[in-house]
Amino acid sequence: MSREPYKVVDLSMEAGERVTLPVAAAAVTVLEADAAFQIGFDKGDTYHLEAGLEVVTEGFSEVHLENPQASENTLKLAFSIRGVRDARLTVSSSLSIAGASLISDVDDVALTAAVATLVAAANTSRKSVLVTNLATNAKAVRVGSLNVSASRGVEVSPGQTITLDATAAVYVYCETAQAVAVLELDA
Repeated sequence: MSREPYKVVDLSMEAGERVTLPVAAAAVTVLEADAAFQIGFDKGDTYHLEAGLEVVTEGFSEVHLENPQASENTLKLAFSIRGVRDARLTVSSSLSIAGASLISDVDDVALTAAVATLVAAANTSRKSVLVTNLATNAKAVRVGSLNVSASRGVEVSPGQTITLDATAAVYVYCETAQAVAVLELDA
């Protein structure tokens, strides 16, 4: 089965429905989703995904989707032979962040190669923390707890940002030495 460079699939899934799609690709980006859903590749494990997340793999020939919700879930998925960057959001005026009374930005945080690096200490007054893998970076990073590693945590590709609504300490792991940007929003 040949791989198309880019393919968008729109589908609606009934509550509890399972669907298998024959699609040869290496990455899937969730452009839109009404709610979270489960996805698996070929005969491998199943992962929890929602709008805005992307999974990059070594390659797959079919995708297994499951809607665990109690209602219909409409999805728009982009499959590609490489990652897909959805840059449609543009802000032409001021941007307000609701609920935050203090924004703390710090210098980019240098990551030590193959080590879980603390990028945001535990903070009980924090509402959210944003971690951006800089667009100039060569490698994806993993974001998570002190136990984050090459196979643990959420993968964030170069140029992407993850937002965590958490007060716990946040760590980032990368195979190589590079840097991430961090922004904390306090309540």
